[in-house]
Amino acid sequence: MEFIKDKSLHLKQRNLMDNLFFLKTVEDKEAAEELIQLLICNKKVKIIENQSNKSLINIENRSVALDLYCVDEEGKEYNIEVQRTKKDNAEEPTKRMRYNISMMDTHTIEKGIKAKDLPEIYGIMISEFDPFGEGRLRYEIKRKIENSGKKTDNGIHEIYVFTRGKGDSDLKELVEFFENSNGYNEKFPKLSKRVMYLKEDEKGMNEYLLTEEEFLAWAEKEGLKKGMKEGLKEGRKEGRKEGRKEGRKEGEQNTIKAVIINLL
Repeated sequence: MEFIKDKSLHLKQRNLMDNLFFLKTVEDKEAAEELIQLLICNKKVKIIENQSNKSLINIENRSVALDLYCVDEEGKEYNIEVQRTKKDNAEEPTKRMRYNISMMDTHTIEKGIKAKDLPEIYGIMISEFDPFGEGRLRYEIKRKIENSGKKTDNGIHEIYVFTRGKGDSDLKELVEFFENSNGYNEKFPKLSKRVMYLKEDEKGMNEYLLTEEEFLAWAEKEGLKKGMKEGLKEGRKEGRKEGRKEGRKEGEQNTIKAVIINLL
């Protein structure tokens, strides 16, 4: 791992809003379970399956990679996403939520499950931006009939957590830990112990850094492939050798930069 001169300093700068560090942290089932319990305010949840970076592909070959996918002992499904920045579309967080949940439903239906037996799904997004502009720590979207206000439930739970929102609960302490992920916290001991293992234990540090090194190698390879393809296309369009050279270079740099910004 020659690209890391000081492992401890490098890892101290990592936090749970860094996608790659989040993925590695929630590989641990107990840490993932504790996180879900805090986010949905239910300490009785027992997780029996958890996968980070879970890939779902439907019959039309459309795919999505879920940051964290879990199933509890009652068959309820959970998806947690971390997102630093807001995309161009102002409604993107809710559209992304809808897309992820629809892919989870499709994945379930393809197993032969009937509509009436669809499991409850919790879609949870943790972001450094306020998705609805009200300054709240936690938003939960619920269905209701417009005229009467009567609540109706289709088994979908949408929760958005704003790390810089106002609040004085244990959840506030948790989201602050997402942005400053250092030390032990007795309110979420399993999650904080897992973070400490990856940041302070020699074995844990090497485990994470190997993941990071493998990712960077993959990102460079993918960037080169895409850069060469885009460079050749641009070169043909311009009809000049210089066009191919610049196109390749720009393609490589832009692809690698975009992937790394999104995942590190």
